[in-house]
Amino acid sequence: MDDNEASGCISLMDSQSIANWYRCLDLTCMEQPTGDSSSIEASSSGRADGFLGRAEEEERKGNYRAASDCYRKALRLDPYNATAHNNFGYLCSTHTHDYATAEYHYRLAIRCSPDYALAHNNLAFFLKKNKRDFEGAEQHYREAIRCDPGYSFAHSNLGVLLKAKKDFEGAEKHYLAAISSNPRYAPAYLNYSLLLKNHDEATSWDYLKRAMAIDPSLRDSQAAQNLVRAFARTDLSDDGKHLDHHPRLAALIQAKKKSPSPLISS
Repeated sequence: MDDNEASGCISLMDSQSIANWYRCLDLTCMEQPTGDSSSIEASSSGRADGFLGRAEEEERKGNYRAASDCYRKALRLDPYNATAHNNFGYLCSTHTHDYATAEYHYRLAIRCSPDYALAHNNLAFFLKKNKRDFEGAEQHYREAIRCDPGYSFAHSNLGVLLKAKKDFEGAEKHYLAAISSNPRYAPAYLNYSLLLKNHDEATSWDYLKRAMAIDPSLRDSQAAQNLVRAFARTDLSDDGKHLDHHPRLAALIQAKKKSPSPLISS
């Protein structure tokens, strides 16, 4: 979840303030594979995949030290394995809280594979949450979308960031893009509901109900609970009505600006 409690929005990594480590990172310092024959490279790559599989298994079991060891062994054998760099970065970021190592490997994943959308998304999430680097985060969310225009995670996460920057129409654009790319991606519905709350309560409530219908576990999220309290309603059952996923915020904001201010009696 997003760390910005004030917004209540949900940002996710696929699958406070920290010092600036970037100047300490040497992105050119990758261990080179020994030998130059294709047979040696194929053998090393195959063995690296084996360690990568073991690392993922140990991570699922919660054995993070063993998983870290396996990721390091995989990368010694295949230092250009972008998946291993990304996955190791994820482990360091979310489980062992070794943030400098996490950033280092996310950036190496992208250096090894510049069009790796997942690594861009995860680095963006990391930069926003752990370093409050909104510009860097926005850059990498947009890179993730460039690499994969249908990447719902990145669209929704970018929407959360743009909302925090008060770019509400930009946020709406990316929430709707997330829903269009994956109509079953519940966090985008919930985030869009939050965005609409102060502009169109009826539509906001419809999107909240749809989010809960798709993923009932979201009922326990702070964002959903805040909305339910704000609406003072308890019936979250979805009636299955058609939701028209079109931009509406600009017109709503413009209409609110044109509406006369209520008279204040003395």
